[in-house]
Order: sequence, then C-alpha cells, then structure tokens
Amino acid sequence: MKYLIMLFIAISVNAAEKVADTKNLTISPSAISATMSGNLDGTNTYDRVFGNGVDSGCAHPTSDSSSNGSSYDVYEIHSPSGQNADIEVQLGTLGDSLVFVYCSFDPLNPMNMVAGVDDDSGAGFGSAIVPADGLALTAGTSYFVVVAGFNSTELGTYDLVLGGDLQFGPAVVLAPPTPVPALGNTTLILLLLSLVVMASLYMKKKQNN
Repeated sequence: MKYLIMLFIAISVNAAEKVADTKNLTISPSAISATMSGNLDGTNTYDRVFGNGVDSGCAHPTSDSSSNGSSYDVYEIHSPSGQNADIEVQLGTLGDSLVFVYCSFDPLNPMNMVAGVDDDSGAGFGSAIVPADGLALTAGTSYFVVVAGFNSTELGTYDLVLGGDLQFGPAVVLAPPTPVPALGNTTLILLLLSLVVMASLYMKKKQNN
C-alpha cells in the first residue's frame, strides 16, 4: 500500500510538471543555420530542474524536478550578431525532451545561470525556444544548450536545430587591431632628409657610370 501511495505521488508530480503542447513550433528549413544529431543514452545524468520561460539576465527561476537521473547532452553555441535564441529539439527515438539555455552550466547546480527553458513548445513532445520568446543572446558570448530527457527512462535520438545566425561552438572574440604609432614632425623631417640624401647619392653614382 505504501509503495502504491509513493508511486501515485511520483506520477502526480510528473503530471504537474508537464506543460500542454499547444504551440508545435518548428524552425523552417530556410531559417536553419546549423544542426547537430544527438543520442541520450544515459551516459550523463543529473537531477534536472523544471520551468518554462526566458531571462536574458541568466536568472530565470526554476524548481527542483522529481525526475532525478535524467539523461542530458550539452552544446556550446553563440550568435555572432547577438540575435534572439532560435533553438528546437526535433525528436527521433527520444520520446519527450526539455531544452535549457545556460549562461554557464554546472550539472551539480542546475538552478544557476538559467537563461531559458522549454518543455513542449516544439513538435509533439519536442522542445523549442524561438525568437518570439525574447531570449536575446549577447554577441561574442558563449551559451550552453542542455537537451534533457523528461525523466530517467526517456532515452533516444534527436536533432538539435539552430536558426538565425546561431552556430555551434565557442564564440570567437577578435583581438582589436594593433594601433600604428603616429610619426612625429621630427621623425618625418629625418625620413625626408634620408630620402633626399639617398636620391642624391643614386644620381651621382649614375652620372659617374
């Protein structure tokens, strides 16, 4: 009886976390900038958190989830021009996903530095954070996308799709150009005198020949 009560509570908590899928948002093929295939196989697991929404200040509130041991993958991304996040998890054999955007990700502290999280805004039980959600990414800054299974039994393949100008990998920060030292008046005069002397020597040598 005690086991049945605990099972009922666990199911109820998971059901309370589930957000109804009403958006079915997908990135159009013409807007896709990069795609990465993944497979949640249980190699990496953590005590995932839950929430829905975005915060460009990296402080979106989340709550502890009842789904301990969820499998996850991490991807570093960036937006060269600082566009809004356009991210979708397209399900393969994976049945139910969540997607998180972190400014810095630590699996031991998954409530920290959350910029965005979505459960079911993608197709089916897939996840998506789209430009209309308003998650502005800072140009030249790396972010970390975490794809997680809804619970510990959710394993399988998926595609992580980026839109706009988003790209996989760390942001490349270009070093500022090295300034060319300005020549002072004295330096310019000496340079001109040197050129005059060299020209004079060349003409004399040419006349002697």
